[in-house]
Amino acid sequence: MISPWKRHAVRRWLVLAADHRGEGHAHPAQCRRYEANGGRVVGAIRHPLGTTDYSGFLQQASRSRAQVIGLANASPDTGNAIRHAAEFRVTRNQRLVAFLMFVNDVHAVGLDAAQGLLLMEAFYWDIDDRTRAFSRRFQAGRR
Repeated sequence: MISPWKRHAVRRWLVLAADHRGEGHAHPAQCRRYEANGGRVVGAIRHPLGTTDYSGFLQQASRSRAQVIGLANASPDTGNAIRHAAEFRVTRNQRLVAFLMFVNDVHAVGLDAAQGLLLMEAFYWDIDDRTRAFSRRFQAGRR
């Protein structure tokens, strides 16, 4: 798989993270390991769990001049952040990358708001013939 740093020439990331002791604090630190590939994490903005208004956080992210806003949260926070980013037109100048998102979350957000969204996915059943074959075996109870 091609590194997103090389394929998209993405150099500046900002992480919008849920402010809790788990993943919200781990993701910004984990993103820093990509700096070896020429990227740079320009900052992290933390929001409370269950935030319904992302306008202030997204304005901060817009001013950061980061090329990508990494969403280190989970639904419904991810969905709310994506919808607000589309509403405030943040996605005209910056890409969103959801670190944890499922296909049902994309459906909940809606295709209009999700335009241009990138997802990090460890495994997807329909990538190629090998993943489809594995998925068929897995569903049948054979690995």
